[in-house]
Amino acid sequence: MVYISSPNPFKEFMSTATLIPNNLVTTPTDITVIQTATCQSIVSQGYAVDATFTAGNQLQVTDNSGTIFSQITIDSTNNTIAGIATALNAFPTQGLWSVIASTVTDSDGIHLVLTTTRTGLNALMNVVTVDTVDNSLDGLQVTSTGAETTNNTYGIGSSIISTTPNTNGNGTGPGWTQTSPGADGGISVLLYIGSATNVFASAIPGWQGADVIITP
Repeated sequence: MVYISSPNPFKEFMSTATLIPNNLVTTPTDITVIQTATCQSIVSQGYAVDATFTAGNQLQVTDNSGTIFSQITIDSTNNTIAGIATALNAFPTQGLWSVIASTVTDSDGIHLVLTTTRTGLNALMNVVTVDTVDNSLDGLQVTSTGAETTNNTYGIGSSIISTTPNTNGNGTGPGWTQTSPGADGGISVLLYIGSATNVFASAIPGWQGADVIITP
């Protein structure tokens, strides 16, 4: 039994009901894809190809709970943007969530590119620097948060980033750019069912708890 009082009832209904396997919904429906689930991808500001970072500092890639999924300590083998990308890819994968690091070079230098391996807001990334020696890594800091997509009336989230410009002068830009947001997927299911009362018994065949009651 599902009690509906919100302006967008099927959002509440869909979060409550459970689909019974191998039992297809047969009620005529109008299904609209609101957005597809995507992986987050971000690109750093540009650096000189031969720019180096101070050994001893640490760079971490974390999720929004602070769990560390990749981390490296800067040394002579990884103290460039290309070296950081290689070192992050070599870090042992933690569970099902990790990042793929690569680089791209254009007119303003070499950029670090990070892409999550899993879709949705549960796989957003942050780049954290631990300034053991100095602040030479600080231009690679970035924080991701989830927010409702612009003009999205369904409350389905998509990521935005907050970034800090390079404070040690090595970089050529204002920080990171998000080229692909991490986003949850979402659909809208509209059904056209009549009833003499506000009780709609077995409103959606194939869904457990499919009786819907509209309340004021």
